[in-house]
Amino acid sequence: MMKEKTRKTEDVSGRFYQWPAVLVFSLLIFGVSAAAGILTSAPTTFIETPAVLDTFDFSAGIGEMNDDLYDSWPNQLYTPADFAAGSTVEPSFSYSSSNNKARDYFRYETYRLTVNLKPGEYAINFSSPTYAGRVWINGVLVSETGTVSDRKETFVPKTDVETVAFTATDQPTEFVIQRANYVHKQGGIGRIYLGPQDQILQFVEKEEMKQVWEIGFLAIAGLFFFGVFLFFHGQRQFLWFSLACLMIALRSLFTWPKLIMLMLPDLDWGIGHRTELSSMTLAYFFLLMFYDEAFRHTGSRIAKEIAVSACMASVLLVLFLPSLTYSYLTQVLMYVDALALLVYFCFLFRGVIRRWHEFDQMEYMLLIAGIASASILSLADLFRYHISKDINLTLIGMLVLVLLTSMALVIGLKKTQDALDAAAQREADMKKVNQTLSELSRIRTDFMASMSHELRTPLTVMASYAGVTKMQIEQNAVDKQTTENLDVIQKEAVRMGRMVEQMKNVAQNRENKVDAVPTDLCRLLQQAAVFCRPVVEKNRNLITIKLPEEPLTVRVVPDSILQVLYNLIINSNRHCHDSRIILEAGKNQKLAEVQIIDSGDGIAADVLPHVFERGYSKDGSSGLGLAVCQEIMEDSGGSIRILSRVKEGTRVILDLPLEAENEDKEADSDSGR
Repeated sequence: MMKEKTRKTEDVSGRFYQWPAVLVFSLLIFGVSAAAGILTSAPTTFIETPAVLDTFDFSAGIGEMNDDLYDSWPNQLYTPADFAAGSTVEPSFSYSSSNNKARDYFRYETYRLTVNLKPGEYAINFSSPTYAGRVWINGVLVSETGTVSDRKETFVPKTDVETVAFTATDQPTEFVIQRANYVHKQGGIGRIYLGPQDQILQFVEKEEMKQVWEIGFLAIAGLFFFGVFLFFHGQRQFLWFSLACLMIALRSLFTWPKLIMLMLPDLDWGIGHRTELSSMTLAYFFLLMFYDEAFRHTGSRIAKEIAVSACMASVLLVLFLPSLTYSYLTQVLMYVDALALLVYFCFLFRGVIRRWHEFDQMEYMLLIAGIASASILSLADLFRYHISKDINLTLIGMLVLVLLTSMALVIGLKKTQDALDAAAQREADMKKVNQTLSELSRIRTDFMASMSHELRTPLTVMASYAGVTKMQIEQNAVDKQTTENLDVIQKEAVRMGRMVEQMKNVAQNRENKVDAVPTDLCRLLQQAAVFCRPVVEKNRNLITIKLPEEPLTVRVVPDSILQVLYNLIINSNRHCHDSRIILEAGKNQKLAEVQIIDSGDGIAADVLPHVFERGYSKDGSSGLGLAVCQEIMEDSGGSIRILSRVKEGTRVILDLPLEAENEDKEADSDSGR
């Protein structure tokens, strides 16, 4: 219970310390966004009424106008020459009669507007939706997009955005616009911006820069999270969100000021228009899939399937139906998609509220705030005519959604990284445990192998002594030799007990070594010869000892050196018969040197470099004897080496530290202190 409470406290603390990072990141992004918006914005004035049009000073600022301010002649294609000649009829809709008047949309139409401008240099910027149009200023044809015609057969639609400069005089400036539309339910002439030439050019440039910034932000976010998905294959929410960002960026290319026309000026209008409509629907679809994945499928499955079906149906209708057909269905499809998505999100949020305790509050609050912001701003955009004509609230909502969702995903990535770090730490700990277990297993195996090998030799010798003693007892020939044999067996049994205890301690702790003591080397050789005599006599071998006149005192562990001598003598005995095994001791500079010499089979040159490797053997033995001897010699501060030739015998040389040498070193150390 206490552990669970501690874990929950740590989780809450972790979320608390994430909030400053989120706030700083939010302020940074919003600050950059605001600065980019200020630097890439130009003030415009939306002219709603003829009264405002008559009083607005276009030489001082930019005015935005739509087709409500124009006189219009449905089903007529007039030119400035027709107006000059007076061959036109009265306009069906007059800008001076009413404002925001409802009008039908016809297949072709003429618009005319006269504006009193102060003399100077002006420019207009206008976009052509997917229809054909022609623009005259003061009787001069300044733009022709597609082919305007009063017949569908000769009509050619096209999408374009243009900026045209002109010079105004004391006379009223006349704008005449023809447009033809056989591909959509309704048309119009779109937005026209009129103002000083330098301001219009600067305005268009800033609008393009703003759109570049928006598209770049969305594209970078999309590519980043797509890259994250490639590294985290199981995290499909990154894929859905990246595709949603890319779809929003794609649609932005086709909205005013239509950067796509700068990139692909000859793009087919049908492809462009279908891409614009379907990309937004796909963006909503990918967002739906993202939220469903992010909130662990807590929404209604049926509501999700309905919303997905609605989105897919809209995309298929736009892609495959004739443009005139789907243009009649566009608004209906939009409302159906919006309703299906709204129902799905209602079920989703209901599921989230029920299971709120399962989610990280900050991460999922950001996700909810993102979709709420996008929804509110999109709804507000439906009424933007009454709010602002030059602010794309839907795009702003999408940017806010992308920002908040990106922060939520970054928090999710941080949690994933923390989990990976914890898993890596657990893996490292487990690796250490496995290494320790492997080392313990190896030590245990080595200990058992060494123990069985080291006990075999003395047990064999003890068995020989016991056999001889038994024969003496059975024959009633007990003498002094019998007692000596029993003494040897007793001493060796005691020594074996000490050896077993020492080997156990060394196996459990490599640092736990038995202390070396001053030892008479000549006595050790004699003891080894006596002990091994019954074994070598079986091969009719004889042990000969050659000792120096002066005593040799070495600092070693006597039992360990005896074990080395036993192994070496038994090895020599195994490879020679009717021969002599010589134990020779002497002094080599500052070391005591012991040689075990035989005239047996010898060792091949290719085998000799491997004789000290544990488990290596060419004669059927365990391959442990010489390896154990080398370990004992190194632990004793000495060394072992072998000289041998095939058919010429073997010479094993042991170097051991002299006691006098150790005393000299200790004395030098004391004098240094």
